[in-house]
Amino acid sequence: MILKDFYFFHAFSFGFAIIILVGFLFENTFAEYDCSAKEDG
Repeated sequence: MILKDFYFFHAFSFGFAIIILVGFLFENTFAEYDCSAKEDG
């Protein structure tokens, strides 16, 4: 039972970290694209 809870928590933490990483990369790319679009006029 404890092992199952540990596995669930580990999987949840891993998925949460991936979501944060993807969100950060997407936000970074979007901000860069928005900046270049403003420079072009």
